[in-house]
Amino acid sequence: GVKFERLQQKGEFLQVDQSGRYGLPKEGVLQAAEQASDSENGEQKVVVVDADVELAKKMVGVSGARLVGVWIGLDDLDKFESRLKMKISSGLVPIPEDETEDTVLRAKVRQVVKDIEFGVVSGLFEFTILNEDIDDSLTQLKDAASYCFK
Repeated sequence: GVKFERLQQKGEFLQVDQSGRYGLPKEGVLQAAEQASDSENGEQKVVVVDADVELAKKMVGVSGARLVGVWIGLDDLDKFESRLKMKISSGLVPIPEDETEDTVLRAKVRQVVKDIEFGVVSGLFEFTILNEDIDDSLTQLKDAASYCFK
């Protein structure tokens, strides 16, 4: 609606989805962080935002919340490529008319390599989790979250 468009024009969203109908407002992240720290029962809580590299870069600029970067990735680029091929063949990844499955695959692999390079050299991510086993990954994420309170 009109309010969404006004907020978008003011740059109040950290991210807007592909449909242009949903966004992650800066204020929403800050409110969630404030509510987590103002827990009535004394329990310490953490706000987790599933962010790609572009969103992570924007989150660094949000003042008022402590950011702890956790890089979650695969241990093998071949696994990413294999998963992506399955998504492409199942239609979950659309192929533009002027491209082929192979060009889309190569472009996405190149972007992932760029993202990994950024993750390694940026200093933004304090933890790395190789997402091989969901239970191990969750345990490692909880360990990273507990670091926030030390």
